[in-house]
Amino acid sequence: MVSCGLVVLLVPGTSLWPIASLFAQKRARPDTTIWSGQSGGFILNWTTADITAFPVDQPSKVVFSAREIALKRFDAFKKENPQSDSSWRCSYSLRFAVLSFVGSLLSYEENEDSYCGSVNGGGWNHPSDQIRYHTIDLNQPNLPITLTKYISETSLLEALLADLTVKKALRDAGNTVKPKSITSLVKAINEGAEIKPTKSSAEAPKECGFVFPDHPFAEFAFHHIENDRIAVSFSLEPNSGACHSAHSQLGILLAIPESLKESLIAAQSRTQGLLMERERRVALGKATLFEFETSEPKRNGKR
Repeated sequence: MVSCGLVVLLVPGTSLWPIASLFAQKRARPDTTIWSGQSGGFILNWTTADITAFPVDQPSKVVFSAREIALKRFDAFKKENPQSDSSWRCSYSLRFAVLSFVGSLLSYEENEDSYCGSVNGGGWNHPSDQIRYHTIDLNQPNLPITLTKYISETSLLEALLADLTVKKALRDAGNTVKPKSITSLVKAINEGAEIKPTKSSAEAPKECGFVFPDHPFAEFAFHHIENDRIAVSFSLEPNSGACHSAHSQLGILLAIPESLKESLIAAQSRTQGLLMERERRVALGKATLFEFETSEPKRNGKR
């Protein structure tokens, strides 16, 4: 039976490639604190080794751990990609970055990167690379949550239809009938249109088109407060395989929900919590990166 081992590397960085160094084992770099703070009755510690959250009055009760998520994901990845022979190796990484921390709502980015190939040559056509946003309520971290819990669908639809990139996407696709719901808007974009970045960047080249993910209103983060409104960023995914490693965002301004007003103002004033606008300056490109590699099966026998 072929067995799989793993090497867990916790280092700040972004990639496992090129292929030449794919199977090399590296030493973990020292753990560095990126940000630590309190909001909504929880303490969040973000380091290059892990992101953890626990209640202020129960520090031993960890309700969120990026490391635990990464270990579970790699275990699932190994089951989906078993070693076909002793020369087959797989490499898998999961990169986490906190996006916003408002009240008990934690939004974070996940960048999943994987590749399988033979040490003798051959393998996947290209690495698999996917970026997603996740938002959870630390009071109930295992239950799905969407922005529609705090913002009405009517308000969301109005703001999305007012966005210039959404307008252009619908117009370019020949949509003459204005969507009447956020469900029909997402369907119109995903089935016949695509959102193009207004400015080209390394992460989102201008020639790439983007669509909404399967659960678009669960992949969001709070960016900043502007003129008594909250800027919300939604994650978008590439619409073609040629842009498989690209990622973009859609930002809109919404009325501040009353239930989050105090927490959002606290995050904006840096009293408690964190908003996405400040996160970029705080992190300075650092993140929590977990790297795993399947190892060559051990052989039993006398030395």
